[in-house]
Amino acid sequence: MPVRPTVSFAVIRCLWYGVFGPRTVQVVLVRDKSKTGYDVALVTTDQAARAAQVIERYASRWSIEVAIEGAKQIGAGGQARNRLRSAVERTVPFALAVNTLAVCWYATAGHHPDDVAAARELAPCYRE
Repeated sequence: MPVRPTVSFAVIRCLWYGVFGPRTVQVVLVRDKSKTGYDVALVTTDQAARAAQVIERYASRWSIEVAIEGAKQIGAGGQARNRLRSAVERTVPFALAVNTLAVCWYATAGHHPDDVAAARELAPCYRE
């Protein structure tokens, strides 16, 4: 029986005038038709990039985006009410550093196997 791909994509070149003005963008629409399927639209101004390259860039940034979200939501970096430029420039890096320290502490000293099982049950997209 032939194996059918579960992920398909389409590429569209267009204008997103409200964001990029007259600059042409490339939109890569990705659809996962598996049981845990998803749809995502990836936008780039890099007209030379192939669809596979755009998807790879997105995938490689995922862990970075998760870390930033953790620093903002869990580490409370997103709730800062700063007014001075210097305070703004210090708050997010500090939140990222504190979040990194918390993750390193948990990985070396605070880890318990039951926590991992519970977290995987709550977020089945993180299997490893």
